[in-house]
Amino acid sequence: IQSNILVTTKQTLLSTNSTVLGIDYHYNRREIYVTLNDSTIVRYSVVISLMEESSTFTLTHTNTEVIFSQLGDGLGAITVDWINDLLYWVQYDGNQSQLYSGSLDGGDINTLGIPVN
Repeated sequence: IQSNILVTTKQTLLSTNSTVLGIDYHYNRREIYVTLNDSTIVRYSVVISLMEESSTFTLTHTNTEVIFSQLGDGLGAITVDWINDLLYWVQYDGNQSQLYSGSLDGGDINTLGIPVN
């Protein structure tokens, strides 16, 4: 099986007044997770449409939801564990950074390991 997908045009999928610090995608749920400089993690639901005759696809934004807010200064990178449905992100606090995890619905925040200087 051979698959050739060509993206021929640019489109704005997500728009925010904040600075995007990290971004990742949950493949099975078709959701984009974004860390923003206003100390929030936002989930964007998308629909992917493949036009087989032209080997192109489009992404359509369908819903936006703030998952975590007021996480504090220094929010950084994010990754999605789409097997276990968890989010992992880094927060910087002055001289050290800390890894956190949380569920996709915004609950169960856990601190992982010790802070790294």
